[in-house]
Amino acid sequence: MTAPQASRAQFLRFAVIGAIGFALDGGGLLILTEGFDADPIASRFATFSCAVVTTWLLNRRFAFVGGGRSLIAEFGAYLGVQGFGFLCNLAVYSIAVLLLPYPLDIPIVALVMAAGVGLLANFLGLKHLVFIRPEKSGRREG
Repeated sequence: MTAPQASRAQFLRFAVIGAIGFALDGGGLLILTEGFDADPIASRFATFSCAVVTTWLLNRRFAFVGGGRSLIAEFGAYLGVQGFGFLCNLAVYSIAVLLLPYPLDIPIVALVMAAGVGLLANFLGLKHLVFIRPEKSGRREG
């Protein structure tokens, strides 16, 4: 597999895992806001926490195959990249929920808009800052 093909395959795996995270985040958001009438912005912190742990485990196994650091250091770096993406996501989400007209202010609609914001940034951050594999005997890995 060529390097561009490997990168596309990796991005596809990352996107599928992101969709799983989105389903956890969005499903939890619907349960909290619609089922329990919870605050839609506060609910994002709970749903994001569940999604980020799940996506870390899946990404390290299927998309990036772990990095060259300890699990704790890797998870800390993962949280840093995801935290930045989450702040961007939360900003878009909050603006939509608080300022946009119906139906754009519906929490799940706002979440869809916000999810698109961090996709590429998170992928690049994870690939280049978190799951860094040490070079082996001068060979480049695809």
